[in-house]
Amino acid sequence: MDEIDENIQYTSVAAAIRYLHHQGWRASGKTLYRHISQSKINSKPWSAADLDKYAAEYLRPIVREQPKGKKISGAAAELIQARREKLRIETELKEYELELKKGNLIEVTEHTRLVCAKLYLIRDFSFNWIREYAVEIISACKGDQGRSADVVEIYQKSIEKYLARMDTDAEFPILQPADQQPTILD
Repeated sequence: MDEIDENIQYTSVAAAIRYLHHQGWRASGKTLYRHISQSKINSKPWSAADLDKYAAEYLRPIVREQPKGKKISGAAAELIQARREKLRIETELKEYELELKKGNLIEVTEHTRLVCAKLYLIRDFSFNWIREYAVEIISACKGDQGRSADVVEIYQKSIEKYLARMDTDAEFPILQPADQQPTILD
């Protein structure tokens, strides 16, 4: 459809009817006068927004879905499909906004930041484990290979400790700027 200037004030019923028809609404002068007398729409002049609000509440679209078996012209079918698609998109957007407000969704960048923070924690564990537990390992083994079960137990407890740190909702500092962070494959 052609662009309509939203700032225009429609001062006659005929102009308002032309606008409503252009927007795809079934309207007549008789209907508009009746609705004015019933206070369904204010007296003139009307803005495009006033007419759109009125039409959405009180008028029927010019093109309606036909009962099965009747053919719909190509333009009418396209209009019906476009309105369905618009309604579907608006519904999806409202559902998304509701889920976001409920806190059921987080932004992808926030999720990526949290995952990277936990990966850095695992990296730190991998690099620092032997330094942190070296004394315990040496004292547990005392040079005896038969005491390897003690070393395994120390290792498992240390892993549980680090995994417990990852289960918290605590903020983890990221040491590098986001654009310089290594990927998992680095």
